[in-house]
Amino acid sequence: MGLIFVPQLARGQLKIDDVSGWVQVQPEKNFVRAEIIYQYVNRQQAKRQLELYLDKHLQVTHLQCSKLNQFILSNNKKSAVADLWNTLSIQLQEPLAQNESVTIILSYQGNLPLHQFGDTPLPKNWMEIGANSISLTPFPVEFTPATYNLEIKANPVYQVFSPGQAKKNGTGSTRIQSEVATLGVYFILGSNLQVETLTRGNNAITLISDKASDSLKREVVTMTAWCLEYYNRTFGNRTAKQQVTVALRPVKELDASYAAGENYFVTYNSQEDFFRRKIFHFGNISHEIGHFWWQHADFTSTHNWLNEGFADYVSLMAIRTYWGKDEFEKQIQILKTTLMKLPDTLSLANYDARGKFGNAMSYSKGALLLYQLEARIGENRLIELLAEVAIRKIKTSSAFIKVIDQMLGVEEAKQVEKAINNE
Repeated sequence: MGLIFVPQLARGQLKIDDVSGWVQVQPEKNFVRAEIIYQYVNRQQAKRQLELYLDKHLQVTHLQCSKLNQFILSNNKKSAVADLWNTLSIQLQEPLAQNESVTIILSYQGNLPLHQFGDTPLPKNWMEIGANSISLTPFPVEFTPATYNLEIKANPVYQVFSPGQAKKNGTGSTRIQSEVATLGVYFILGSNLQVETLTRGNNAITLISDKASDSLKREVVTMTAWCLEYYNRTFGNRTAKQQVTVALRPVKELDASYAAGENYFVTYNSQEDFFRRKIFHFGNISHEIGHFWWQHADFTSTHNWLNEGFADYVSLMAIRTYWGKDEFEKQIQILKTTLMKLPDTLSLANYDARGKFGNAMSYSKGALLLYQLEARIGENRLIELLAEVAIRKIKTSSAFIKVIDQMLGVEEAKQVEKAINNE
C-alpha cells in the first residue's frame, strides 16, 4: 500500500491549505475528541453547498464557518464509501465563489477502533490514527500539499510519532506539525515502545517498534540504508537531511505498508516470516522509499499509476541490483500474470483507482509500462527520465507524455501514449 486511503467522490471540490487545532485521545476507552480548524479554497464554480466525508464513527458536536446556514451529517447508503464515511453537508446562506477561501471550525467526537489497522487487531499499546479506516480530516479535497499544526492530548504514558515534527510541550501534550503533509494527518500513539536511531553511512534511521528482535531491526536498517543510498545515487538526492523514520507495526499476518508524505515515514509489519520472505519485505521497503521521489499525483484518480507504478518499478530495479537479474525477471513474470486476469477494456487512462482493479492497474500495469519503456530506450535513459519526473513533480499522464516528448522525442511519446490508452 502506498500512502493513506482517501475516498474518490467529488474529487477536486476543495483545496485544503491549512489544518490546526487539537485532538484528545483516550486509548483505554477508544475515544477521540477534537476541534480542528480547516482552511479551504473552492476549486469549482460558485456553490451554496459543500460536501465532505467524515469517518462514520465520529459525531459532529459543533461546526462554524462564515455564511453557514445549516449542516447535516448523514450516511448515503448508495455511496461507494458508505461503510467507512458519513456525508457532511454544509449549506451556505450565499454562494462561495470560485477560488474563494473559507475557514471551517469543526468539533467532533466518537469511539474509534483505535487498536486495529483496518480489520486487523493491534496490541493495546499501539494505535494508528489517520491511516486506512480512521481519518481526522474530512474529505474529499484536492491532492496538494498542505500544512498542519495540531496538539495531541493523551495520557503522558503514550508516546506520539508523526511524519512531521513531534514535540512534547509543558502541558504534557505533544504538538505535531509539518510543512509538507499528505491529505490525512497521521500519527502513531504508543506506550512502552522501543525507539532508537541507528546510523548507516550518511543515513540516520529511527526505528519505532514493540519488542522487535535485534536481528529483525538490524536487517530492516540494512535494507533501508541500502535503498536510500541506491535511490539517492541513481535518481538524485531527495533526502537532504539523511533521516528516515521506520515504524515496525506489531502485526503477524498483514501484508501492508505505506509512506506518509515527503517526511520519510515508512510503516510496515514485523511479520514472523520476515526472514523466510526477505525479498518480499525488501520489496515493501524499497517501494515505500520510492515514494520519497514519486508521490505527487492524485492517488484517487487514474493518475495514481504515476505514484504506485513508479514506486513499484524502481523497487524492481532495486531488486535487480541487490538480488540479481533472475529474481528481477521472476517479479516481472508475477506482474504479467496479475495483468492477465484484468478485463481488456481497462487502461491507465480509464481505470478506477479505488475500484476492484485499481491496485492491479496502478501498481502492476504502471510498472509494466516502465519495464517495456526501459526495454526500448535502455536503463540509463530510463533513469534520466525517472529522475526528471521526480524533479518536476509530475502529476498527470499528459504531463508525463510531454516530458517524454522533450527528452526522448515525439515517436516515443506516441508509443507511451498508446500504452497508457491500451491501444
